[in-house]
Formats: sequence, structure tokens, C-alpha cells
Amino acid sequence: MEPKITQEIVNDEVICLSTHKGICELSIVGVEKHKKFLLGYNIECPYPLFFFHRIKSREESKGHGTVLMKRLIEICDERGIAIINPINPYGRMNLEELIVWFGKYGFFEVTDHVVVRFPEEKGENQS
Repeated sequence: MEPKITQEIVNDEVICLSTHKGICELSIVGVEKHKKFLLGYNIECPYPLFFFHRIKSREESKGHGTVLMKRLIEICDERGIAIINPINPYGRMNLEELIVWFGKYGFFEVTDHVVVRFPEEKGENQS
């Protein structure tokens, strides 16, 4: 059975999603510092920018991370939110595997440990 989102907290400062065995947390903590960091790499961020704190499952490889990430991406696209994520590998996936995994969801590398995702803008013909 595919995991389901059991709790969702979304406001202008925090995004927190959970399944019965997984959690994903983001906040606007340090937003100006992170926008300046991106400018140092000639990346301008015209969107609200959330800092990716963690995504973690008590049962790895059971789909909790995937369900959480898919919902997170929906929320960020709907609200026009960018995400900055300094990848900190812990668990079964190493840095390279995490960069590939986050890449499947539209994140791109800024440095060898930092990835960013900008919201996808919906065209008039998209729903």
C-alpha cells in the first residue's frame, strides 16, 4: 500500500508534511543569506525561498520520501516557492545518489553539496 500524507502544515514561513513513517520540513529561515549565496553564483531568485531542513523516513525504500517529495513539489509550484537544499547525506543514500534523486524533482546543482529548485510556472493550457 502506497504511503499517504497524514499531516500537512503550509503557511508563509513553514512547510511540514508527514506520512505515518516519514517527514519533510522546510522553512524561510535565513532567506536573505540564502538569496545572497545564490547571487554569488549568478543565480537570481525572484521567488519566496524556503530552506530544506530534512526529508526522512523510518522505513527507507518504502515510498514515503517519494510521496512527500511529490506533494512538496505540488505545493511549491502552486505557491511559486523556490527551495534551496544543502544536501547532508545520512541513511542509505550517498551524496551522488541524493543529487540524482533530487534532480528527478527539478533540483539543479549550485555546488557539489547544494541544490536548488525553482517553481514550474503553469501555462494557460496546463491544469
